[in-house]
Amino acid sequence: MKQNRNAAPSGNGTLSSSKSSKKLRIPQKISATSTQREAFAATAELRRTEKQITRQFFYEHPNGEFSRADLSGILGKPINHVTRIVYDLLDADFLEVHGRKKNPRSGVTVETLRLKQPSAAQQLELFN
Repeated sequence: MKQNRNAAPSGNGTLSSSKSSKKLRIPQKISATSTQREAFAATAELRRTEKQITRQFFYEHPNGEFSRADLSGILGKPINHVTRIVYDLLDADFLEVHGRKKNPRSGVTVETLRLKQPSAAQQLELFN
């Protein structure tokens, strides 16, 4: 039979009331050195460049369906870079997941991606 516990374990191994152990979290400013800020800016620029290259590839192949592994090989980027780029482009409604296929190299079923087709309303906005 399950017991309802109103107490949560604390760091010292004893049980304490969950109401009394809650503390207010005060957000603190994060400081960064100038070198760190430069590295963050360089990373942001790299992400923009990689997204632009990927967008250009999909514009050149508007009817193509590609898996992340395909994109990794075609673009010459590691799979972790491609996955991050794809998530960014999916969130921006630039790409859509079209289907699934078996990867011939690994035998694993993977998602295929393609350029998202604009709706009729969006196409009209492009010409106005």
